Amino acid sequence: MAKYVTIQVVPKEPPPAQQAEGERCKKCNTPLDPGELKRSLWVCPHCSYHYPLPAHERVAQLADQGSATFVGEEFRAGDPLQFFDLKSYPDRMAEAQAKTGLTEAFLAVLCSVSGHATALGILDFNFLGGSMGSVVGERFYRLAQTAVEQRRPWWSWRPLAGRACRRGSSPSCRWPRRSLPRGWSARRAYPT
Repeated sequence: MAKYVTIQVVPKEPPPAQQAEGERCKKCNTPLDPGELKRSLWVCPHCSYHYPLPAHERVAQLADQGSATFVGEEFRAGDPLQFFDLKSYPDRMAEAQAKTGLTEAFLAVLCSVSGHATALGILDFNFLGGSMGSVVGERFYRLAQTAVEQRRPWWSWRPLAGRACRRGSSPSCRWPRRSLPRGWSARRAYPT
């Protein structure tokens, strides 16, 4: 009986390198060309799946070029409750700001749409799930107040996924302030 066994090893070719795949549709998994979603207004050209539209993209699609003025951008959220669950609230805010390019979940814009003065309010779900705090309430209030004073129509968008509230009792103080502009419009027979 032999003490040693000889094994012959045949070298194999390494498998071909995987081609770096581009983006694929979330619904139909069809490969998408770079920039194809943006060109098709965030709708898959193969299956018509509608992607969530970032707030700045919605403004770019609706507002006449160069006409957008942002309302309430000077407001920043504080952390009076020193809220902390898995991360501190300031850390969550910094992460959301870096991810979305927004300073808050709500974008308030005075602009013109097809030459008509308009006010747009857009809640972006990508920013902490559309979390509504005092800054969101203040921006909405200021936008609505300006729209009523200047007799501009105003449109508000919110994500269909809902909105979150992580900020303690501060947001609940803003609900009355948020409902005031609708009353102003009703008294002036001005459609919202």
